[in-house]
Amino acid sequence: ITAYTWVTAKNRIKGLESEPNNTMAQANVLSDNLNVIGHMNTRKSNNESDSDYFRVNIAEKKRLSARVSASRGMNINLWILAEYGQEIAKVEREGIGLGEQMSCIPVKPPHFFVKVFAKLQGSDDEPKENPKEAYTLGLKLDESGTCAESEPNDDQQGQIQNVLRFDRITRAVLDTTNDID
Repeated sequence: ITAYTWVTAKNRIKGLESEPNNTMAQANVLSDNLNVIGHMNTRKSNNESDSDYFRVNIAEKKRLSARVSASRGMNINLWILAEYGQEIAKVEREGIGLGEQMSCIPVKPPHFFVKVFAKLQGSDDEPKENPKEAYTLGLKLDESGTCAESEPNDDQQGQIQNVLRFDRITRAVLDTTNDID
């Protein structure tokens, strides 16, 4: 069963993605419930999938942990964007049929965006969309100083770097089979 909630006035949702939410301006606003069920609908072109945007309003600096489940036959990716669309973090490492996750990402008020989309190679044999199978997006906000390791931190180009200090214990986790710290 596929369920959609069509809402006017700021696209506020409770648990189910509401289309259209293909741009930051159309983003579904998440308030009480930071767990969402969504679908990858019709792709925009041969090499651009449907994009689902969600906006989270916050009053103070937080640390975000996020995960998105897999959608069969699709390479689902997860990006975190600042208020004006600047990239804060992205994770695109797991591949077709696997979910993605990141942890302890610093986010600032007044809001940030979460973008969920499928990475397409542009071939006609790829799934064009998968509206019958849902993905789940789970977000968790923690106080600013409560996390240890930030993910993604697989390489040193454009990703959040973890600074180790000799006077502190650092907790780190290999989140997935492809995670590198």
